[in-house]
Amino acid sequence: LQELSLHNNELQSLPSEIGLLVNLRKFHLHSNQLQSLPQEIGLLTNLQRLSLHQNQLQSLPTEICYLTNLQILLLDNSQIDFVPDNIKHIIQKV
Repeated sequence: LQELSLHNNELQSLPSEIGLLVNLRKFHLHSNQLQSLPQEIGLLTNLQRLSLHQNQLQSLPTEICYLTNLQILLLDNSQIDFVPDNIKHIIQKV
């Protein structure tokens, strides 16, 4: 599985098993009610695009820094007040 779209589902959380999707390249989670992400998100090292905009996220797990192939991170309309320095350059506006 290389692309997974779970947007517009009113999800409030993700299971830790999400870390098993190691071949995932595009993950669309926008327009949900996510309040946090599991630490296992950092295991998705092939991820290139992560859409998290329009959620209730207030922070990102530090493991997000392990996503070394991440090229696009969408965070618009979220409540995140801190983004690690080493990923600031990939944040894009929707």
